[in-house]
Amino acid sequence: MDNKPISIQNINGNVTVTIVEGNNNQTELSIDAFTKRFAQDCGLRLIYNDYFKKNDNTSTNFKDWLNGFQFNIKSVYHGREYRRDKLLEDVKTKLEEKQRLIILGESGTSKSIILMEMLCDYLKNGYKILHNLESSSIESSSGEIKNLEFIEDTLLELVKSGEDILVVVDNVHNKTISNMFYIIKKIRDDNEEKLDKIRFLLSARQPEFGWAMDRGIFDSETVNKINILFDEEKKFSISYFNEDEVKGFIEKYKENIHDSIKNKSIEENTREIVKSTKGHPIMVRFSVLQNGLKSHVIQMYTDYLLENKSLNTERIKSVIACSLYDISSIPLTEDELYNKLNLEVPSLQIINTMIKRTGNTWTTIHPRWDLELFRYMFSLNEADRGEIQETFGFVLNKILEVQGGSFTQLIILNTLYNTIATEQFIDIKFIQEIIKVDDIEKELDDPYFKILFFTNIVGVAFDKLKNYESAIVCYDKAIKVKSQYIDDYINKGYADAYYNKGTALLALGRKEEAIA
Repeated sequence: MDNKPISIQNINGNVTVTIVEGNNNQTELSIDAFTKRFAQDCGLRLIYNDYFKKNDNTSTNFKDWLNGFQFNIKSVYHGREYRRDKLLEDVKTKLEEKQRLIILGESGTSKSIILMEMLCDYLKNGYKILHNLESSSIESSSGEIKNLEFIEDTLLELVKSGEDILVVVDNVHNKTISNMFYIIKKIRDDNEEKLDKIRFLLSARQPEFGWAMDRGIFDSETVNKINILFDEEKKFSISYFNEDEVKGFIEKYKENIHDSIKNKSIEENTREIVKSTKGHPIMVRFSVLQNGLKSHVIQMYTDYLLENKSLNTERIKSVIACSLYDISSIPLTEDELYNKLNLEVPSLQIINTMIKRTGNTWTTIHPRWDLELFRYMFSLNEADRGEIQETFGFVLNKILEVQGGSFTQLIILNTLYNTIATEQFIDIKFIQEIIKVDDIEKELDDPYFKILFFTNIVGVAFDKLKNYESAIVCYDKAIKVKSQYIDDYINKGYADAYYNKGTALLALGRKEEAIA
């Protein structure tokens, strides 16, 4: 095979490689030159000693990271990334015990960063590292693991030259990366005595890895190899941030935290962020830095809501339904999602991605994440946006039909007007086109509900948007509601309508009418 290594020499840290060219001539290359050929031919990089001496780009990379981009290995090596020390120690302990380990975690749980941190630790301990991280930077590489014989020969030559080796491979849930399992099994079967010199550390995203195993994405031979090589003892599931880790994250980036939390103590911020984010790494990062959320939303949208570059409207329906309930702090039960909204199949297709099931309740990553998703979807090109709007309208009307006349319906409507519209995630004109106000008024049997709808929901939303004329129309509707009985809470509703109308008139400069 072209470029086949026949020996690797390490003299005082100066590493050279002798390869056999296609014409059977032997050529000696520097490790730098060999690394470039290796990356092109195999999809893996071989890290060499001088790689981390080049620290020129880490400051730029850190600024990029603040805006939502990924850390690179050099930045991690130079200590710019916050370390989850206990988690890393657990991973290392298990890897040393088992010699091969696959890390499993959902999108945004920092699997790649953990691999980079482990890579750096092992490199400092004298290991030679082969990896496929930062595959976009590998010249002529599509990220595919290929030339398996060449990889195996290189590993065995490194062992022969006395090296300890760590092979780090990200995203083995991807079919083009799964060839790594063939390498591991072949070395295990043919060169078991060499295995104490080689560590294999892999990662896969959930639920994709489970899908690949269960739904035929991998061929049966690959599935068989994975089951043989990676039993439950050789899997490691990444947890969310605990309270100490959130505190550590805030302390690490205290010079960069957002102005909105700068005046609070680290302890106070830690308590509030743990409570609001439940430790989800993406939401912790956003809560501290106010950056990174949009890039995660776009990635998740692309990975789970597009199919062959086209919108998967059924999955989008599931996400919209779960998001509207989650933003409204209303539990969405499985019965309602499955039977009343008829979204069982698409929900199960993307479970544990952007939507999750806990017991009998379906939620999302986080309400703030949902709002960013809506902002993104309603900013797409005209054709896709039109389809999104139609899908959103269908789901919203279905939910309002299911909740017709109830207080839950009012809460959903309040979410639409006073969270989504006034924060301008979606244009209020679009919501007005979907929701027929007269129909809502007819559904609301309780006169107080009608007053709340026109006064505290629609009217206030127009007020916040400084559309005072439309707000006054809503307050007048509330005032005209005929009460079926006299009650303090009804009178309070009328009082709010009159008061809000007065302030709206004042904002329009109509002082005499406002006083009246």
